[in-house]
Amino acid sequence: MTPTFFFGQLKGVQHHPNGSSTALCPVRSEHGRSIIAGVLQGGLKFQCSAGCSVAEIEDALARADQVRSNELAFDRLDSVSVGAVRWLWPGQVPLGKVTMLAGEGGVGKSLIAVDMAARVTGGQAWPGAAGEAGDGQRVKPGWAMMLAAEDDMADMIRPRLEAAGGDAARLIVVQAAKLGPEVEGPLDLRRDLPALTKLGSKVVDLRLIVIDPITAYLGGPGGDGVTLARPLARLARTTGAAVLCVHRPSRGERLSPLGRASGGFTGSARQVLAAASDGGGTGRRVMVAVKSNLLSGVSGLAYRVES
Repeated sequence: MTPTFFFGQLKGVQHHPNGSSTALCPVRSEHGRSIIAGVLQGGLKFQCSAGCSVAEIEDALARADQVRSNELAFDRLDSVSVGAVRWLWPGQVPLGKVTMLAGEGGVGKSLIAVDMAARVTGGQAWPGAAGEAGDGQRVKPGWAMMLAAEDDMADMIRPRLEAAGGDAARLIVVQAAKLGPEVEGPLDLRRDLPALTKLGSKVVDLRLIVIDPITAYLGGPGGDGVTLARPLARLARTTGAAVLCVHRPSRGERLSPLGRASGGFTGSARQVLAAASDGGGTGRRVMVAVKSNLLSGVSGLAYRVES
């Protein structure tokens, strides 16, 4: 195995259950996914199964890095218009930014997401919100988009949406990626975010994009959300909608509420909400902001799941 170099510079990285990773060869494209990485004594080691030397690999990475760094996009700060944060759900979910909703299974995260879609499409007020769009104040209906990997549209999403007062005609459910004229495949955000952004940009008054759960759209068990942080933020900024990423920790994972919302997304998420049982055995649950880059002193909300 060759000495360590910065694996993050490689393209087409895939992580495998046995702990190894593969990537596209930066020296010769015809080699395909020939770069192999694994953890050995002394750290992370790499080799090219097609025979490229470490010097060739490092040289190719250095040249690619130089190409990327030749020009920078920049703005002088006084040319940027000052604007206030706009909220979909005041104090909880901002427009044009990424929000994470994390928690263990069974606490109603998907129900919260559908309830939000119902409030958007049905023009309903937001609970616990003061002032405009506060309790009891209806707002103008808008559009919502949903990626739902675990819930069926016919027997779960639509009945829940309509039970919550939503308008099914204003909810777009993205089911698959079109890979050819008559070929569809699972949605992979690492590949399909540009298409999702393009679709969202065409929807007039799109206010909410739900991705539930975010881990289902990372291209398999080894998918890593770190590389999606900026593209997700760009999706929210370009469409102007609130992007809500629902996340559930893996079985046996024992982390803090902020850790439960990890997966590489907390850096781009301006709000991280944690949903959990209050532990009292009464069925009462709470949703609390465990991270906010937009507000200080954010309080939580209590809720119950009812038939």
